[in-house]
Parts: sequence; C-alpha cells; structure tokens
Amino acid sequence: MYGSTPAESIPIPKTERTKDVYYKNGKEISERHLIEAIMNNDYDEKKEIKYMVNERDMSNHWKATAANAIKPLQNMIVMATDNLMKKSVVWSEGLKKEERNALLF
Repeated sequence: MYGSTPAESIPIPKTERTKDVYYKNGKEISERHLIEAIMNNDYDEKKEIKYMVNERDMSNHWKATAANAIKPLQNMIVMATDNLMKKSVVWSEGLKKEERNALLF
C-alpha cells in the first residue's frame, strides 16, 4: 500500500477472500488430511470458493482480527476518496515520533 496513490489504494481493503477446496469421491477433504492428499495428488476435484472473513469479537481493539481492521480501512477509503485526483498524494508509513510531537500544540 505504501507508495500507492489514493485511487490505487481503494480496491485493497476487502473482507472477501478465496480459497481452494479439494474433493475426493464427492466429499471435501478435511483439513487434517489435506496436505497429504495434495502431496500425493490424491483428490478428484479442486474448486476455488469465495468466503467472507469472520469478523469475530471486537471487544479488544488491539487484538488482530478482521473486525478490528475494518474501521481503520474504511477510514482510509474516505481519506483516499477525499484526495482521489491528487497525483502528488501517496501513502507513507506515517510520521516519525518527533514529527508527531511537533504537530501537538
């Protein structure tokens, strides 16, 4: 994301994901047996499915969950759309501690 323009960054935040699901004899191969089946090519079918990220508990803001990432990502979309046409605006890692402190008055 760093170094991208606001317009380039809008498609990045998504809560939809894809994954491969493997089948043998019409039944999904369990996660427990999946690596062995893939390594031995012991499956009949492979499908890519879409799923939504589980948002889970939001009570602990600092815990790494999809739900805790959604609000900051939505805020980033707002910032990006506010600056959509400005080619000189790019995302950076943020201000250094000294720079942040200088902004406080």
